[in-house]
Amino acid sequence: MKISFVSSAFLILLASGVCAAGTDVSTEDSNVEKDVAVANSETAEDFIALAEPEKVVSGAYLGAGFALSMISHKINVLKTGASNVAFKNSANQYDIYFIGGFGSAFYARYYAGIEMAFFQRLAGSTKYAPGERIGLRHSSGFGLDMDVRLGYQFPQSGNLVYATVGFARVIGKAVLDVSGTGHNGIEVPFGSFYPTFGCGFEHKINYYWNIRGDLRISITAKDDYNKKFVNGMDRWPFDAKPSKFSIRVSITRSI
Repeated sequence: MKISFVSSAFLILLASGVCAAGTDVSTEDSNVEKDVAVANSETAEDFIALAEPEKVVSGAYLGAGFALSMISHKINVLKTGASNVAFKNSANQYDIYFIGGFGSAFYARYYAGIEMAFFQRLAGSTKYAPGERIGLRHSSGFGLDMDVRLGYQFPQSGNLVYATVGFARVIGKAVLDVSGTGHNGIEVPFGSFYPTFGCGFEHKINYYWNIRGDLRISITAKDDYNKKFVNGMDRWPFDAKPSKFSIRVSITRSI
């Protein structure tokens, strides 16, 4: 009887222990799941997606460019003892540019800068008025542009749209063919620096390199200061008005 009672008590204690162990394991598994869920939640809250790095146009730069310039010159010559000669000559010219400048971004998206561009015209041509010995030559000389650039940036894409205001050298030559052969002529230069306005678009390729294109037009006026052909006893005063519209493509490098 005592053995039976002891056996029963042992079995009851064993069953209680198994149940308790099962309850503890179940509770521990539940706590682990809660801890994992909390950890995942905290990790998700702490994680912040990084934005793409901004590409801002700013700093000093050097570059080179190529331009198509549509040039038109007008001349009015007061010939002694004869009717006046009014003549216009238009042609497309090609220029090579070398650019240097500095700009800075402000208020995150705005841009202001200044630059100088030296250019060399690749070729010049002379065209004479019909039936006359008077002509106009598109000078192939050296030129200089000076601009202030004001723009708005799109940092995520690295783009800049801008307007320019400044001065550009627009020049030409009036030609008098003395010999009538088109080879022995008197050349009188005309033109000066004129106000120039433009607009453009620039893209930042990477940290160093940018590419851009712009349109520029010069607001010119007649140049008649001490302009005359002197041929023997003849003194033929004239006035001339140059004009210039350019399309320019450039690549620059930050320095």
